[in-house]
Amino acid sequence: MVEDPHQPSLFAVGAEEDLEVWDLRSNTVANNIAHAHNDVILDLDFNPNKPYNIVTGSRDSTIRFWDVRQPTKALKCSTDHSHWVYQVKYNNFHDQLLVSSSSDNTAILHRVLSISSTPLEENLNEERRDEIINKNEDYQDTVYALCWLDTWFYAAL
Repeated sequence: MVEDPHQPSLFAVGAEEDLEVWDLRSNTVANNIAHAHNDVILDLDFNPNKPYNIVTGSRDSTIRFWDVRQPTKALKCSTDHSHWVYQVKYNNFHDQLLVSSSSDNTAILHRVLSISSTPLEENLNEERRDEIINKNEDYQDTVYALCWLDTWFYAAL
């Protein structure tokens, strides 16, 4: 369960493979994305700079980016992990940066410019817009948790 930083009365939950955004004022589901993943959603995070945008990680090994106002299709789907995605966290200052952890014994630092709040540079190569900045494979077991320590550093456990 994660509180929306733009609208404190809203919070999002993964309900099996569905993504639900609840409104606490009326105690109702404000937005629902049925079958957001093919397996259980393990984590989610609101984009800190772009309202209505959420990232989800699942046991189907994918990371999906959503605009909850348009629930028919994910904005982007990442298949960079080979097993369950335990956590996904946006950087609080630069929403084009995202870290993810998995039971494939990796933590990945992603750059996701294509759906961030930061305008794209026109001269930036198309293939360099979204990429893996760092893939840490030094873990000997599942990476269950991670967090941003400040603007540029994250920790994984």
